[in-house]
Amino acid sequence: MARENPAAFDRLGAYRDAAFLIIPNGAPVAFRLEPAGRQGRVTVVQPDDRQPVAACVRGPLVDLIALFAGVYDADAAFFARRIEVDGDTSAIMALHNALEAADLGVGDLIGAPRHFRPRLNASLAALLTLARARTALGA
Repeated sequence: MARENPAAFDRLGAYRDAAFLIIPNGAPVAFRLEPAGRQGRVTVVQPDDRQPVAACVRGPLVDLIALFAGVYDADAAFFARRIEVDGDTSAIMALHNALEAADLGVGDLIGAPRHFRPRLNASLAALLTLARARTALGA
């Protein structure tokens, strides 16, 4: 992703080298996101990982994926209390703005082959919307 869209990471500004912890509710794992441009990485860690981070985001897995895929509005998720944010809110805003400016879909985030991404992104966006609706209904 960084090789294809390096400008997205420039929008992180002072938080370019920050680390973020993404914790899906009830999951046995969490994800440590270190954007750092071309050297960036995502590491699977324990939800109670003690390594320092700029901020932490918690919420239902489907909501977190939908947020990172641009299918779910981050402000709406936060104010509806679907997600929780701890730590430096400026860092979270920088990450949010960078991801939004990059206009990424799930296919981009998982590194799917470029020619599959439009169909994959559309299909996954529809599935995420359906999954979020079912979750909201308690199904």
